[in-house]
Amino acid sequence: MTIDRRILMIANPVAGSQARALAEGARQYLQNRNCSVTLYFTRAAGDAERRARQCQDEDYTLIVAAGGDGTLNEVVNGMYPGGIPLAFLPLGTTNVFALEVGISFDVYKACEQILTGLEAPVFLGCIDGRLFTLMASAGFDAEVVRRVDGRWKARLGKFAYVYSALRAYWRYPFPQILVNDGNGQSVSGYGVVVSNARYYGGRFVLSPSASLRKSSLEVCVLTRPGRFALLLYSFFLLIRKPFPRSMSHFFTTGEVRIDGEGVAVQVDGDDVSCFPAKISLASNPITMILPR
Repeated sequence: MTIDRRILMIANPVAGSQARALAEGARQYLQNRNCSVTLYFTRAAGDAERRARQCQDEDYTLIVAAGGDGTLNEVVNGMYPGGIPLAFLPLGTTNVFALEVGISFDVYKACEQILTGLEAPVFLGCIDGRLFTLMASAGFDAEVVRRVDGRWKARLGKFAYVYSALRAYWRYPFPQILVNDGNGQSVSGYGVVVSNARYYGGRFVLSPSASLRKSSLEVCVLTRPGRFALLLYSFFLLIRKPFPRSMSHFFTTGEVRIDGEGVAVQVDGDDVSCFPAKISLASNPITMILPR
């Protein structure tokens, strides 16, 4: 039997309730299709990034990130700017990247998409030296991410974010954020989302012009503070309507700077500690296997 591909699968065993079993099933499926698969399970935050960094000197022809968007983020940061193609196997609670590019949530269909997909360049964002595939944000949504307890996330999945949002809703002080668009213009607001993709927090479209295939970032500044404004923003997301101009400011850029005090920042659904923050496009895209 001729081996078609030598694959390193980096899997997060707690990305979903059956993540370990699904990753094992994916390995068997790919091996049955003439692939040699090494399956590595992470044990703690940072493991996926460290393992991906090591594989640059190993004899693999493909890396598969198996988990959620956070696992994908770690693998991207570990392998960049290496030349080995990357694929994503969604096992997490939300899997926004999979929604964005059309990867099936059925693990075996997703494996088939890996085998039959095409190599394509995917542009990345960068926040203070850390890469992201989907988006970075500061404000209330990042505060929700920061408050999520890992144990509750493992038990409740995406409902852990709902619980965290309800807690943060009554306590969040709405600190002001200053957003510089990279061209000398500044916008004041109370939240900002810098998007590299259309989807936000699931199937909600926040920046319809954003694309992983474009060398630009879409910025949405939330210009109205307060709990009632949060409800309005949520309402417009739910009914899939754009935010009114009276409540938001959108622009396209290759670089943006965010300043403020006491503001949480999140990247691809994970809390980060970097404020003020400089966000820009990464110098080069990575090669990913995407569905036809």
